[in-house]
Amino acid sequence: MYLMLSCKDAVVSCLLSFKAVCKEAFGLGKLLFEMKSRPENSRMEPTQKKASTAAMSLLLLVVSALHILILILLFVATLDKSWWTLPGKESLNLWYDCTWNNDNKTWACSNVSENGWLKAVQILMVLSLILCCLSFILFMFQLYTMRRGGLFYATGLCQLCTSVAVFTGALIYAIHAKEILAERPSGGSFGYCFALAWVAFPLALASGIIYIHLRKRE
Repeated sequence: MYLMLSCKDAVVSCLLSFKAVCKEAFGLGKLLFEMKSRPENSRMEPTQKKASTAAMSLLLLVVSALHILILILLFVATLDKSWWTLPGKESLNLWYDCTWNNDNKTWACSNVSENGWLKAVQILMVLSLILCCLSFILFMFQLYTMRRGGLFYATGLCQLCTSVAVFTGALIYAIHAKEILAERPSGGSFGYCFALAWVAFPLALASGIIYIHLRKRE
């Protein structure tokens, strides 16, 4: 019961975060359009220049925070212990099958099955985590080395690949859950890690699109 409540709280928190990020994304989209449509060589008043610099700083801060949020979601979804919950307190993840031992009040874990679909999900989730880390490193590298007016194409493409990887992994798990859990008792439901993977997908997709349209300014 406690595990199910924790899963519910985690999913609700992620959905609220997703709603807030979507609201910020709409505002960022409007800001990006205004900044992109403004001519590069147009003369600005000092107050306008300060406002533009402040807006760009805020934009970079929000984009970085969104990227870090996606990294946290992918890290928890890939490594935590609740992709599937069985009746009782048994929880299954991508790496270990964990059962609650009532005698000594501890978790007893064993290796997961050698199912091919599960291996594919493992590879895709780890790949999405690696790509998300790589895209953040690329973003920081381009931010300090790219010339003024350049676009973050490499970072955006890498982040779009992240969204494709996590989407494919979550979809495979959803479609082939019965085959993956063939050796386990029937019943149960998807856990909060599965929900976090689905939340990370649209966030990574939105992040990639923002990076592609983001132009570096001084």
